[in-house]
Amino acid sequence: MPAKTRVASGLPFPLGATWDGSGVNVAVFSANATRIEL
Repeated sequence: MPAKTRVASGLPFPLGATWDGSGVNVAVFSANATRIEL
């Protein structure tokens, strides 16, 4: 049985991966990137 996953809008700061108590917010900045892979 697949795990339930919830995807929601995050916060732009702080940069990096941050545990917020119920999940992880990932914020990345690049002036020129068109995509990222996590």
